[in-house]
Amino acid sequence: MMSSVRQASVEGAGDLCTAGDSVYALSLGNGTTNATVAVLDISGGKTRVKQAQRFD
Repeated sequence: MMSSVRQASVEGAGDLCTAGDSVYALSLGNGTTNATVAVLDISGGKTRVKQAQRFD
């Protein structure tokens, strides 16, 4: 199962996408910060979320 959410704001947009036991979160940055993608492992449930990878 895969789902996604997009949130627009003044500074840019953020995207969330889930696939299996992973959440992919995109932050586009705001001109002074870099864009970042974080991959979260949610296989342990809502109280055991771990950051698996981060790309800047």
